[in-house]
Amino acid sequence: MLTVYGHPLSPNARKVVWALEECGAKYDYKHVDIPKGDQKKPEFLKLNPNGRVPVLDDDGFVLWESNAILWYVADKFGADKIVPGDVKLRAQIDQWMWWQVADLVATARPWRMKLSASRGQALDEKAHAAGVEAAKQPLGILDGHLAGKKHAVGDRFTIADISLAEFVGLCDGAGIDLAPYAHIRSWIAHLAARPAYQKTRPPQK
Repeated sequence: MLTVYGHPLSPNARKVVWALEECGAKYDYKHVDIPKGDQKKPEFLKLNPNGRVPVLDDDGFVLWESNAILWYVADKFGADKIVPGDVKLRAQIDQWMWWQVADLVATARPWRMKLSASRGQALDEKAHAAGVEAAKQPLGILDGHLAGKKHAVGDRFTIADISLAEFVGLCDGAGIDLAPYAHIRSWIAHLAARPAYQKTRPPQK
């Protein structure tokens, strides 16, 4: 049985769930209670020494890092569903997924700050404003890329859409206004209509 360890607030864990749902793959979802520190317990650290979700366990084959898991899921369950066979398109998908890790991840910092504030920690307004400002450049790049497009790569849905969309999805909770990015908003609305998208936030267990 394939098992996914995740938390519903983790955009990286939601990526994996979304991909599995798109492929119609059967899996078991294990809720890792991050606020309670489950990710730092010895039994979890045996799966991922970094102490982070998601982790995929496919009958003893353990894999961490969300984008690596996306490729594994796509190649095992989603051939011609969420990845193309064309080598150039696959390279472009990988390009945008690495860009998400290097640049679009800027949306995560102000989101984490807002999340911590919702749990009672003081919000550093200056640092938060700097984080919001830092997110503008990658959002502008993505918005320009998406002009006239329904998908991030080629003319079909791929794991590049999943990888990018989950981090754009942090903007609302981060206090990042998407009003200036019409192409991003249209793209997200298109993706949100997909049935699998509705299952990217599993109920807590």
